[in-house]
Amino acid sequence: MQIDFKKIEVNPAVVFRDDFEDAAILYNPETEAAYGLNHTGVWIWKLLDGKHSQEEIIAIVNQRCISVPEGAAEHLNRFIRSLIEKGMVGYVL
Repeated sequence: MQIDFKKIEVNPAVVFRDDFEDAAILYNPETEAAYGLNHTGVWIWKLLDGKHSQEEIIAIVNQRCISVPEGAAEHLNRFIRSLIEKGMVGYVL
């Protein structure tokens, strides 16, 4: 499944809590699903606004991180698919 990042939208019902030292939590009250994020996940979450392409998100992560693994695009796609499966994000119609 190809992900169109410019059509991904954060579920407005999801609660985002980033008042933890090294992590953040997403909570979907509709499904009672919770999802933990590390620093990189938080940056990506904040970029899921329908304005950033996959390439732009990877470029920003590359700027903020010392080393980004080979295959970063596939890692990003798996992360987004997981968020979709848990109802944290979805596609804008």
